[in-house]
Amino acid sequence: QRQMCIRDRKETDLIKLTSREVEILQYSTRGYTINEVANAIFVSPDTVKFHRKKLFEKLEVTNISEAIAYATNNKLI
Repeated sequence: QRQMCIRDRKETDLIKLTSREVEILQYSTRGYTINEVANAIFVSPDTVKFHRKKLFEKLEVTNISEAIAYATNNKLI
């Protein structure tokens, strides 16, 4: 069994997500692919990838599943 690992953050660390990062997370929770998100918000897939990369760095996660779990558990979305 594989367990998802999400690093603990200090309580003093505030995570600020941009409206675009939140929007991409919300589409991802609905199962949209990178290309589907790009079409929905009228940007290129590379732009979605850029925002996801920044999002992963902020949340200290490695994939969209971890990002969704972290954001949901911490009421970021």
